[in-house]
Amino acid sequence: AIAISGYARPYCLGNSTFDLQIDTLTANVLRRPVTKEFFQVFRYENVDGSGWEKLPEALEEQTVIVSENILAESSDEKHALLNKEVILSRDSTQVYRMAAVTKKVRYSEFNGNFNDSYAALLLPEKDLVDLAPNDISWLEFSIRVKAGTDARFPERVMQEANAQYSVGNIFILTIESYAQIGAEFNTPYTNRVKSRLWMLVFLLVNIFLGIIGTFWFRTQQRRAELGLRVALGSTRRGLWELLNGEGLLLLTLATLPALVICYNIGYADLTDNWYIEWGAIRFLIVALIAYVLMAAMILVGIWYPAWQAMKVQPAEALCDE
Repeated sequence: AIAISGYARPYCLGNSTFDLQIDTLTANVLRRPVTKEFFQVFRYENVDGSGWEKLPEALEEQTVIVSENILAESSDEKHALLNKEVILSRDSTQVYRMAAVTKKVRYSEFNGNFNDSYAALLLPEKDLVDLAPNDISWLEFSIRVKAGTDARFPERVMQEANAQYSVGNIFILTIESYAQIGAEFNTPYTNRVKSRLWMLVFLLVNIFLGIIGTFWFRTQQRRAELGLRVALGSTRRGLWELLNGEGLLLLTLATLPALVICYNIGYADLTDNWYIEWGAIRFLIVALIAYVLMAAMILVGIWYPAWQAMKVQPAEALCDE
């Protein structure tokens, strides 16, 4: 399958946008002029669960195909967009019908919350024929090959390119896989993630040492008390549960107000959510991970000094008292 498009392919460095007016609402979305085969090549998915098969036939000259997130979730339901009329670029003479609605399409792996709503318009053959040679440079030619195709397919095409695929002074310069294009596009983002991960490891090590040191010191200071408790009949298992329970209780008492403060900071959109959309579920998952990590650090910080303290003979503890 071969698709022709204009600033519509994945990992595209150029974009164009326009306004869609739906009833009284206006949305600024990415403009995606494409041929019908675009949806077969990139396998956009219809929200009705039918996959991509119905999308090529839905794209006509007076129709658009839109993503489900062109409007805020509270303003309209994705299924209610189907077959509604829409005005393009605030020009009342350009009235189109939304013939299909697709699932949200991420701009890239690292841009899940940036300019990812789109409207696809048909790029008719007559317009392609009338293009000036200089204007062909903004077109994109994308190919999907069958599963199991020889990896040397691009080389075979290039060997025949001059003889079969050249028209006048227009020729195929190169063929690149989207895996290669995506890797190059994502390089700045992956480098940034790697540097932040190393910073995260550094901070975790420091936090780990700080928490362990605090609870180690705290448990060591209570060595005589623990020995005395053993002398008065406490079991070692009971002491173990007491110390761990105290540590986790302290963590919980500190976590609850911190959660309230952090949730309000995120809800007020004061965080950097350029690449990752803030949401309550994501917030709770990350908070749970942080809580479990800190709980593990506290338990490790209590374990060894508590184990040493429990080996103190009752007589020694009573003597210290």
